[in-house]
Amino acid sequence: MSLVFRAAFFLGAMLALTSMIPVASFAQGAAGLANGVCREDVDRLCADVKGQRGEVPKCLRAKSSELGPDCLQELEERDARFNMRLARVEGACPSDLEKYCAGEPDFDKVPCLRKHHADLSEDCRAVIQAPKTE
Repeated sequence: MSLVFRAAFFLGAMLALTSMIPVASFAQGAAGLANGVCREDVDRLCADVKGQRGEVPKCLRAKSSELGPDCLQELEERDARFNMRLARVEGACPSDLEKYCAGEPDFDKVPCLRKHHADLSEDCRAVIQAPKTE
């Protein structure tokens, strides 16, 4: 293979891999907190709730005064992204949420709506399908 071809192949592969990082890291949820910048804080403060759905972020929030600065920043950024997405969903899907997902905790609202995808209003489907970039 020529040097130019190898370089182009390498750059293409790197671009493909790096374009997946935001989606993968956002999708990791609590596992991302436990394995990323919050690893030490999770091990020290929240080891007893690891593996319980939604409990690691809740534990970290409850002990926010004891978190390292990087973990605290990560948690605040995740919360801000989640709250923005939840506001968009609640704005576009009020009747769908009431009909299909009344009583669900905030972190289960989008998964609940996805289960009823075929029955959702057009506006709600559009928001649910939107990428989780923010």
